[in-house]
Amino acid sequence: MRIQSLTTVNLKYLDQFYSDKGHAGQTSYELMLKELLHDGHGWSDFLSVALQKHGVEMEVVVGNAVDLQHQWALENGVVNLNENSEFDIISAQICKYSPDVLFITDYWYYTAEFITYIKKICPAIKSVIIWCGAPFRDPSIFKVSDLVLSCIPNLVDQFRSMGIKSELLDHAFEPRILERLNHDLDPVIDFVFIGSIVLRNQFHIERERLLTRLVDQIDIEIWSDLTNVGRSDRARLNAKRLVYDLVEILRRQGISESLLQRIPIVDKVMKWKERPAIPRQVNRRLLSQLHPPLFGLKMFQKIQESKMVLNKHIDISARNSSNLRLYEVTGVGSCLITDWKMDIGRNFEPDKEIITYRTAEECLEKVTYLLDHENTRREIAIAGQKRTLRDHTYDRRAPQLISYIQASL
Repeated sequence: MRIQSLTTVNLKYLDQFYSDKGHAGQTSYELMLKELLHDGHGWSDFLSVALQKHGVEMEVVVGNAVDLQHQWALENGVVNLNENSEFDIISAQICKYSPDVLFITDYWYYTAEFITYIKKICPAIKSVIIWCGAPFRDPSIFKVSDLVLSCIPNLVDQFRSMGIKSELLDHAFEPRILERLNHDLDPVIDFVFIGSIVLRNQFHIERERLLTRLVDQIDIEIWSDLTNVGRSDRARLNAKRLVYDLVEILRRQGISESLLQRIPIVDKVMKWKERPAIPRQVNRRLLSQLHPPLFGLKMFQKIQESKMVLNKHIDISARNSSNLRLYEVTGVGSCLITDWKMDIGRNFEPDKEIITYRTAEECLEKVTYLLDHENTRREIAIAGQKRTLRDHTYDRRAPQLISYIQASL
């Protein structure tokens, strides 16, 4: 079985990664991809390595890594690229690899139109599988897939209610990360939060509220991208919204798509998936503890250097434990402080392998206690790591994924 994984990376991470490396596009595609995947950001090569042990081949394509993708195009004779050159390159990669299965991890970047097109030009594709672990507005890409996988049970139920085949697949940890970290020093930071804060419905509104309550009462370091939108950016976004609204009015009045596409600016706006949103301003009290966002090995290293790491699930996962941070923190060996969920015991034993809280007050109480009882904190961290390395690795998830794929074929 041949699987091609179409993934993406955070663009701020990509800028940071190449800035640290001091080069981009100065070597072969194979070496550039290997170096990027070695940093362990996002899906990396974690699934491909685990699947290979079961005789399943998976090629990873990082579709939005421009320099990397252009290097592939250069080496494979892909020329005459248009303004959608990234998808020209991805299409060429898919046609060359000729996979049995496409595994798509970014339902925003890869569209239903692209999937429909690629299935026409590459008849070898027998199944398209989409990963979804966050809220969505446009279900069209899921409707052209053969299977949707999610770590959030109520999303699985939602897809099934729409007549879309869906299965639950938990996140995991990759033990190879431990070989790439510096373990010479004991944890020196007491309490941290590392992650995103997206102030949109069903995303991280409750996360921001929790952090705002904690930051006034305990020393918690925050690594996140919380830059507020300035006046000039806000004005630019408002202008984009006006243009978007104008195009929608013209569409509703029956003006043909072909005619609208002849207008350069309108042609670009017609490709936008939704009306540009003006981000909500984050609570300014968080800025006093703010550090730049961390990704890849830098993020794992910071977790390793921290005694306790806070986790707060995305709002859409109100009842279930589901996110990746559960396994990243415990896998590295830090003490996880996470919000209680009704099924938390399915993967970890509360207050023995991880610490759970239901309120900000309970979180503060338990963190304060563990700061005063280092041996207890260390025992919980060790127990959590043992559980993750035993039960929650990509090697353990691979057979389940293979069974889902085989059923989708």
